[in-house]
Amino acid sequence: MKENSNAQLRNEVLQWICPIDSAERQRTLLNMRHEGAGKWFLESEQFLLWIASEEKTLFCTGVPGAGKTVLTSIAIDHLEKRFASDESVAITYL
Repeated sequence: MKENSNAQLRNEVLQWICPIDSAERQRTLLNMRHEGAGKWFLESEQFLLWIASEEKTLFCTGVPGAGKTVLTSIAIDHLEKRFASDESVAITYL
């Protein structure tokens, strides 16, 4: 019962901090994309080097409307699938 109460409190605090449901936003963006969209990004030298490195941050810049959010959702989906069975990898996004 205490565990349930802690989970509820945690969810309320998270909702207060950021009312955006990141997981739902991720699903929405993935459902909107066209097949093959972002393939060039996933196959880019910078992305492949980042995955192979110990570097924890991949910083992408661009003007508003350039597609950074969509590319991010594609990258998250790719990483979740690639590392689904690797318990040493944690993927977080906001």
